[in-house]
Amino acid sequence: MNPFELRTSEPGPRLDAKIGGSADRKFASFVRNRNLWITDVRSGTEFQLSQTTNQALGCGIAEFVMQEEFHRFTGYWWAPDNAQRILYVEIDEGPVEVVYLPQAGANGKLDEFRYPKTGTSNVTSDLCIVDFSFRDEGNVGFSSLLSKPSLLVIVLVCFLVLAFLNYRCDQALDGKVLAEGVVSLV
Repeated sequence: MNPFELRTSEPGPRLDAKIGGSADRKFASFVRNRNLWITDVRSGTEFQLSQTTNQALGCGIAEFVMQEEFHRFTGYWWAPDNAQRILYVEIDEGPVEVVYLPQAGANGKLDEFRYPKTGTSNVTSDLCIVDFSFRDEGNVGFSSLLSKPSLLVIVLVCFLVLAFLNYRCDQALDGKVLAEGVVSLV
């Protein structure tokens, strides 16, 4: 695929960009303003897949503890079968204490961060799957296949299926380390 520019009409940086979709329709996916977005590579049309406006919520984001302790820096994954389907983590940072740190050289201005101090509440996480279809006229139809199940149930089902099928964890899910991925979601 040759390099190309995807223009945007929405404010905010596009983070954690990935290419996915089907063999006949490619998409660029990314996180912007704490929501999951896709752009049709052919037309450049953008569509927001998650719809959170609460600043304590985030979709497709790896929160602090996952990044710092588990070295997981993404919060969403394309389906490995080239389907127009994305699994993403929805985080709620509401229970996490807010800390204020001074901005460098900003004459008393403070930056606000949510930081889970030892012994305090952490971020809560839910898994969601969005299945979408992009029509040529630029409309996107989507449905949530899985929304906010118990993570413990998902982890147990994943390990039981792998044990039953006798897969090696390091060869499951398109060559990615499943055991590390499942543990990092908890």
